Amino acid sequence: MGRSAHPLLVGRWKRGGLMGLNKEVRLWVEGIDETSLKCRDLHHSWNHYTAGRKGRGYERTLVCKGCDTLKVQSLSSRGMILKTKYQYIEGYLRPKGLGRVTKEENALIRLQSIIKVVES
Repeated sequence: MGRSAHPLLVGRWKRGGLMGLNKEVRLWVEGIDETSLKCRDLHHSWNHYTAGRKGRGYERTLVCKGCDTLKVQSLSSRGMILKTKYQYIEGYLRPKGLGRVTKEENALIRLQSIIKVVES
């Protein structure tokens, strides 16, 4: 992280193994907007948006209270979830080529979220 590391992170990078994270990943996490950061840290908080019959079952759409991401679920006639897809807001997804979020990257997201709370 070098000179730009937030005082809350100084010393944690080396001890926690976060120095080994890809520079592009660290820059991505630092650039996540506050709303997306909160949802990534605490997970989405869903509200019902729409629902209705579809074929023999149902389809419902949920909306995140925080970031407006949509979660579309196909349900059987007995209420079993058959399929779920997401429609994320622009900027929520990480850049292509960085792969899946690792537990170390999730730790960095949590630390970044804490920094935003402390600074506000």
